[in-house]
Amino acid sequence: MRLTNISGKTEPLALEVPDVSAGQTPDTGKRPFLPVNLSAWLENYEQIDITGIQIFPNVVTTQNLEMVPLPELPENWNGVEDFNTPPQNL
Repeated sequence: MRLTNISGKTEPLALEVPDVSAGQTPDTGKRPFLPVNLSAWLENYEQIDITGIQIFPNVVTTQNLEMVPLPELPENWNGVEDFNTPPQNL
């Protein structure tokens, strides 16, 4: 769990990802990335859930989110915006 600063940014988070060699040869059966799920919520804003973000070795990954204020969408007071990132065909 991370809390954002006043600008909506968090401190970078280091994750243990597969070795870069996992993506150097085809048909190894190993994923060359770490799949990560992310949820973001703030009172009076629509919740966002993202499934399957792909984190690769030696790459800085950022996820920019646009939070929607609930007063703009009163029918979504309990709504969740879901995004699913399917694995790449590598």
